[in-house]
Amino acid sequence: VRQLQEHALRELRKSMAKLEKQRTAEEVKHDEMILERAKFLQGILNKS
Repeated sequence: VRQLQEHALRELRKSMAKLEKQRTAEEVKHDEMILERAKFLQGILNKS
């Protein structure tokens, strides 16, 4: 029984880690989009 519990916990931790990695990858992409938009707007403001 104990072995099963430990195995389940290991699997749970593994899947949680995967979810966290994916989330941070998406956050990075999101931040890059925001930075690109900011640069774009800054360029427009600097031209006028």
